[in-house]
Amino acid sequence: MAITGPTWSTLLYTSLSAQGMTGTYLLQFCNAIGTANALSVVGVPFTTQDTGMVPGIGVGTGVGVVGLNASVVSNQIYTQCVSAFGQAGARLKDFTDAIANALVSTMATATLTSSHAPVFVGAGSIVVGSIGVSPTVWRANIIAQGVGIFMGSYWPNFAEAIANGQAQSIIDNGSGSVTITGTYTGPVPGSPSPGVGTGSGTIT
Repeated sequence: MAITGPTWSTLLYTSLSAQGMTGTYLLQFCNAIGTANALSVVGVPFTTQDTGMVPGIGVGTGVGVVGLNASVVSNQIYTQCVSAFGQAGARLKDFTDAIANALVSTMATATLTSSHAPVFVGAGSIVVGSIGVSPTVWRANIIAQGVGIFMGSYWPNFAEAIANGQAQSIIDNGSGSVTITGTYTGPVPGSPSPGVGTGSGTIT
């Protein structure tokens, strides 16, 4: 399933509402984070290590960026917030937990599409560290979505903590797999043989 801002926002809003949060700006906050998060991951590239049959040209498809730990993400965001704010509000951990859980759940539904050579039938594994999210871009997206709504002096710090915690988790741990199918391009007569290769793709 393709990642969308509204879906991400709804997931976050549902989680926070279930904890009894009903603040005036809760929906706007969730919309800002959900939209910014989607903008920050949709279309980003990744690379794969492939195994299967060669030589040929293949297309890979898969679902889900995995390897993310919600507890780790939440703690990273929380720790940076406390460092920036000098203190922790009573509900800060609830916010960071909800953001982290929404990240893990949403990324698990991501659509993976890729191109491969010389493996044309087989499997590709996303190389950890190759998913091209940017903490700087992510922070800018969050800040931009909050313009005219969140004007407090700590909003940029909160945005940076949320961006860094999510992006760094994906960079450090994000992986996934695709199934490769395609066309043999070797000599005829001839036949494919087992081999390895690489691929590149994007997240949607």
